[in-house]
Amino acid sequence: MRKGLRILLCCWCSFHALIVLLVHFPAISGPESFVSTIAASYLDRTGSWQSWNMFYTIPHYHYFDLDIVAHAQDGDTRVFGPILPGLRQHDGFIRNTLFFTYALDLDSYHLPRYLQQVCREIRAQGFPAASIELRTHVQQIRNLDQIEQDRIIAENISEIRRRANCLQTGASL
Repeated sequence: MRKGLRILLCCWCSFHALIVLLVHFPAISGPESFVSTIAASYLDRTGSWQSWNMFYTIPHYHYFDLDIVAHAQDGDTRVFGPILPGLRQHDGFIRNTLFFTYALDLDSYHLPRYLQQVCREIRAQGFPAASIELRTHVQQIRNLDQIEQDRIIAENISEIRRRANCLQTGASL
């Protein structure tokens, strides 16, 4: 009985470790259909899904912040934080920063839905927003040759990254 339980536990641990590792292999390196069907559903059900970008990119920002500027039709303007729910200020938490940098740089699937929800939240707080702007305030790290010339590590950049119309059905980009 004990030996059978140990064998079963060993098999399960081996299967679990294999699935966790296989998911992170590029599609050309492994059996993609196996990974996408069995592994993904297994990892979702067990709560074992992991993701990381170890070699994704060089850090671009020394500092990253953003806000939402809402404009009413009468010309009134109000600034809100970008974090839902409640339109809180950006807290610098890495998951929030990654969401916004990916959403803004890659025109992600989530961005239009996010902007629609921001319009709804602003209106729910009593401000009659006709349009919104998502503004970023960053210190962008400069190239090494530029840093060596003048010893300035980053340059301050503030820009409007996205605009959305709140009067239409949902926000439009």
